[in-house]
Amino acid sequence: MRTTIVDAPVQETYSAARELDFTDVRGGVVSAAGWLRALPERRHNRRHGPPRRPTRLTPSGAEFALGVAGKFWKPVITWRRVAADDFAAFDEPGFGKLVMAVSVVSYGAHRTVLTVHTALIRTMAAKARERALAAYVRTDQA
Repeated sequence: MRTTIVDAPVQETYSAARELDFTDVRGGVVSAAGWLRALPERRHNRRHGPPRRPTRLTPSGAEFALGVAGKFWKPVITWRRVAADDFAAFDEPGFGKLVMAVSVVSYGAHRTVLTVHTALIRTMAAKARERALAAYVRTDQA
């Protein structure tokens, strides 16, 4: 979770946050690593079109959340379309969910507290496989 104070009123901050491209992360090693990691996906997108847009999970005027489901660990991400109403319950084996929640709160007449919370959620099926593998490794080494 990241929080910062913005020198702008709440509505202006909220509107600006809604316009951000949350897939655009820049800076040093992060940019280089992201560029390298995205090579297979860029090649894939040239042939098959761009990735899908995130699902809007909240319609509020003071906060919003975006969510995507996919296999984020693969060179070419496999996306799964999930409706906003079904997103919380989504638990398809082998997929994860990435959620970003953004909120704005007034901090005086012309300032705003902006909070961005990001969470990566693995499906229960993925967690069960990891537990089974860990149990196997423990018994294999006995």
